[in-house]
Amino acid sequence: MNKFELVLFDLDGTLIDTDKLIFMSYRHVFNKYRPDYKLTFEEVINFLGPTLMDTFKVYFPNENHDEMIEEYRKYTMEHHHKFVNAFSGAEQVMKELRELGVHIGIVTSKRRDVAMFGLQEFNLDKYTELMVDCNDVKNFKPHPEGINKALDYFNIKPENTLMVGDSKSDMLAGINAKCKVAAVNYSIKGEFYNELNVNYVINELNDIIKIVKGD
Repeated sequence: MNKFELVLFDLDGTLIDTDKLIFMSYRHVFNKYRPDYKLTFEEVINFLGPTLMDTFKVYFPNENHDEMIEEYRKYTMEHHHKFVNAFSGAEQVMKELRELGVHIGIVTSKRRDVAMFGLQEFNLDKYTELMVDCNDVKNFKPHPEGINKALDYFNIKPENTLMVGDSKSDMLAGINAKCKVAAVNYSIKGEFYNELNVNYVINELNDIIKIVKGD
């Protein structure tokens, strides 16, 4: 018997490596709306987790934020294939989880069409049974609303659910939903999980199979 019935994944930084795309997309927007500002990669690391709206409100308090978000997303879609890769083992791990009878969901702060584009590009969509995106919730991670929606959909208890992510907001959302949480150790954020009470730290996605089996 598996230790977990449901595995919920964050998307960016967990299943697919979008770090370069995110940096290039932000740089594109900054070059258009604030060309005198030199955006650094270190700054962009701090953008990972908060929503686009939250970030743009800080740096561009007087701009049309909806327009900026559309500009960001347009660039992202046009350049996705150039800058994005799946993390090693992503498809195989999702395939094995489904073969074990484990349900799979995605809980992301991205818009559905953009997130689905990334899943489809790396054949991850065929293993994904549910996606909870930014338009499905009123409260974003670290609020547990997105995870709770997934739990309700699958009718699975939080203690039988593993949330996998690469940010504090992912971990806190899982903890707030009373799920078990696994922090990835390959994030550019470094050891972001040190101050959090995470249940597992994984060095590669294949570690999830061992965790689910209880090995």
